[in-house]
Amino acid sequence: MTESSQAGITLVIMNKNDLSGAKVVIPMIDRSLFHEIFVMDGGSTDGSQEFFKQQGLAVHVLTSGGRGGAFRQAAKIATGYGIVFLSTDGEEDPGDLKEFIRLFAEGADMVIASRLAEGARHKAHGKWAWIHRMWFLKFITFMVNLLFGAKLTDCWNGYRGFRLSALRQIETDAKDFLIEAQQTIRFLKAGKIIREFPTHEGRRIGGTSGNPVLTSGWGHIVLLVQEKFRRG
Repeated sequence: MTESSQAGITLVIMNKNDLSGAKVVIPMIDRSLFHEIFVMDGGSTDGSQEFFKQQGLAVHVLTSGGRGGAFRQAAKIATGYGIVFLSTDGEEDPGDLKEFIRLFAEGADMVIASRLAEGARHKAHGKWAWIHRMWFLKFITFMVNLLFGAKLTDCWNGYRGFRLSALRQIETDAKDFLIEAQQTIRFLKAGKIIREFPTHEGRRIGGTSGNPVLTSGWGHIVLLVQEKFRRG
């Protein structure tokens, strides 16, 4: 009996004060695709926790560790053989969820929805205010490929999924928005199978981004150096 026949996929909704986005995103999810769905909430005060409960979704409030802690806490709770993370800000297309399941079935340990693969769309396309983020993403992804022997197009998009057994094998300690790049690098170093598919990144529906440009940018550069010389 295969792993995928024993259990389904867990979908984790990542949210913090994104009620307006959640009201659009949640109805777009095909719940029949998933073994279970629950919410990791960063302590919302805008009524979004109550909204999720009205939708029949269990809400787990983040206890510590920022965004990185949310990934780790969700991995402990999940019961599916695979786990996919979807944010409520509107930038991630729920219509792509079936692609994660397809690539898990093909043997992927990590699946990334790429905003820069052929056929994809980054939110900077047509809106120059985001062009700096796109070019920095290209630079960091180039460095990850160079330093760790990969051929990725998007090393840090948070719209991603994992084979749960593989995710639990890879230790991480990054907080906030460095977690995705750290996960990618450590999966590469461990020889895990990473697959990508093209996605169209939408515009944020509501709320505000918690990913400061300068802090995050410098943090990714420091992370690259640390991970290159880290043993294990």
